[in-house]
Amino acid sequence: MSSKEILFVHPSSPMLEIQKMVPPLGSLQLTAVLRQVGFEPEILDIGDDPVPTERLIKADHLLFSSTTPQYSEALKIIKPILEEKRKSGRENPIMAIGGPHATYMKEKLLKDGWNYVCSGDGEEIIVSLIEGKTNEGLVIGKRVKDLNELPIPSYDILDPNTYKRSADYKSTFPIMTSRGCPNNCAFCYKMDGRIVRFHSPDYVKSLAVAIKNCGVEQVVIYDDTFTLNQDRVVEICEKIKRLGITWRCNGSVNTLVSNKTKKVEMLTKMKDAGCALIAVGVDGPDQESLDFLEKGTKIDDCKKSIFEIKNSGILAKAYLVYIPGMGFKYTQNAKEFIKETEPDFIQLSVLMPIPGSNIYEHPDKYNIFIDKSKPDELYYQTKSGEFGDAGLLNEEDKNALDDLNCFLDKWKQTKPQMPI
Repeated sequence: MSSKEILFVHPSSPMLEIQKMVPPLGSLQLTAVLRQVGFEPEILDIGDDPVPTERLIKADHLLFSSTTPQYSEALKIIKPILEEKRKSGRENPIMAIGGPHATYMKEKLLKDGWNYVCSGDGEEIIVSLIEGKTNEGLVIGKRVKDLNELPIPSYDILDPNTYKRSADYKSTFPIMTSRGCPNNCAFCYKMDGRIVRFHSPDYVKSLAVAIKNCGVEQVVIYDDTFTLNQDRVVEICEKIKRLGITWRCNGSVNTLVSNKTKKVEMLTKMKDAGCALIAVGVDGPDQESLDFLEKGTKIDDCKKSIFEIKNSGILAKAYLVYIPGMGFKYTQNAKEFIKETEPDFIQLSVLMPIPGSNIYEHPDKYNIFIDKSKPDELYYQTKSGEFGDAGLLNEEDKNALDDLNCFLDKWKQTKPQMPI
């Protein structure tokens, strides 16, 4: 067994209201790959905890995975480590970064002090990187051809009590049954393009069994859209329903309202297999917003998808994305959408053009200016001169959002607690 100290570091995420609600699945997957060849990595999920800088400095390898909103947090963590390496002349710790932000930004991140910037599937490169068989710099990981050949993520190294919504909730562990998304939303960047790769239903069952063996009975399915293939969803449900787990997932408008979904009774079988909640990326409360975001959906189908979920006995959550510049027009339409459909939960976000997305790549098309010199901050500016990021909007935007949030605060008082 190797004596190298290998730490997977998961930065806190400023986008999340609750840190450490679910463990970092990517790090668990790569830990399993390294354990197969004799390494014993650890995972440091920072969350709201103080950063253990002294321990990090003494490690042999620090392996980060980061989304774009997390990247500024990752830089805060490595800054004192880089300074200590400069002062002491030490080579260790060797530092690598992967994940969605690195996959898009690639070699542009090397200027920040990383030894390795890893783009693509980490499973294909992690062992050679740790063994020192990979040249420093940009490393491209090929797509895993058969996801079913991957080892089960190392759930067993976790303390289940760490990962729950609050002290009143049970522990929750994550799984992914697929990688990729076929949709083309204007604000999203997909590492695999529009290709979707699937785990087999038997592999998915093995994931659920592994989690159950850890004493955890709640699962969040991390797929961008779990409901893409209705026959496959039904088969997965048949295989896991006897495990007695409770789970939630993401669904898409067009699959939820399709004739195929009704024909195979997908929603009924999901309910019977323990599905407690389906979250839907509605995103726009009116057709103008949907078209701007390039959702490829119709507002009537968005409404119908909420009704279909609720009629099946599953709780429905709707995501909404506020578009800067739309002001009270957007928020008024959002109120009307919510009153008509009565989802059980709403999550409201402000549009954030992720690097690689259509909006980020072609901002003029959307009447948005993006300062690409600060990709981790994602500044945008309208042609009329109003600017900001997710936390700095023009006055009308702020007033409209305050009004909508006030409405949501009152509306939530009549709604249930999140099931998991």
